[in-house]
Amino acid sequence: MDLTLELEHADEIAAAQEEARQLMRFGDRRGAISQLEAVTEWCTSNTPLGGSTLLELAIALDADGRRDEARKLFVKLQSSEDKNTRKVAQQMLFQEEAAEFLKVDASGAGSEAEYAKLATPTLMAARQFRTYSTTDGFLTSARRPPVESISEARMVLRTAAVRRDAGGTPERVGQSLEFLRTLRREECVRGRAAEALPSLRGEWLLGLTVGGDGKPSFAPLQAQMTLAADERFERRLPALLGALATTVGGYEVRDSSDGAKLIVEWRGSECRAGPLPLPAESGTDGVLYLDSLMLVLQRPERAQVWVRPTMRDAADATASP
Repeated sequence: MDLTLELEHADEIAAAQEEARQLMRFGDRRGAISQLEAVTEWCTSNTPLGGSTLLELAIALDADGRRDEARKLFVKLQSSEDKNTRKVAQQMLFQEEAAEFLKVDASGAGSEAEYAKLATPTLMAARQFRTYSTTDGFLTSARRPPVESISEARMVLRTAAVRRDAGGTPERVGQSLEFLRTLRREECVRGRAAEALPSLRGEWLLGLTVGGDGKPSFAPLQAQMTLAADERFERRLPALLGALATTVGGYEVRDSSDGAKLIVEWRGSECRAGPLPLPAESGTDGVLYLDSLMLVLQRPERAQVWVRPTMRDAADATASP
């Protein structure tokens, strides 16, 4: 592998690494693998950056059950000129061999406890790429400088939406939204409307809403939205006196006339809070950000941060004793 390519693309490799770590943090192993695989052509196994990127890819593959592919990478990396990469790769291979010898099923119930008996501290640190806590202290520090990267903006919004808590620094949620507004569409949404549509479909949980005062308000766990393939939607949001109102109708995803924005147009046909009929809301949202885990919708009067249910599942798992 040509080291020149790695140096030329160092920023892209580092960005993919950071995003992959965030995706792994919230349980999206396949999303992490996709991020890392996109930059492996520029990585050499003999440098700290390239070696760690390939190592994280191997660990993500292993966590996703693709152990044959992971093993091939670990075998390659155990000859790395980078000491740390070589050491962790060797330990991962040792762990797999020890598990096979002791007839431990790495994917079965209780496997983490069995691995804990085999692993060194360094190896267990590597295995923790499987799940991460969403309560990192650095996100809640009021002394941190303003949000200045898309990676940090994603992490702040994802974490606040999943935890339904701004961590004592609600201004960082606002900073993250403001930062996203400064970016070009292609940095926040991949592809035109037809390409983005599959990423929009499915179930979403509303994490938080930021109104005109800039302060986040957090949604109840039951607030959710489903976008079906037949361009029908069902959305449950807080209404009067804390009741949840369910709206059903159709939706259309399109590009703005100048192509600068992705737009979702809602056409509500029915709305009820229990047996009580309510006016069905229609309207238009701009898509401020969209990836496999998070959707940020924006209107002049508010922004909403939605997350996939898998993120809540991952957060609950890491919070369990």
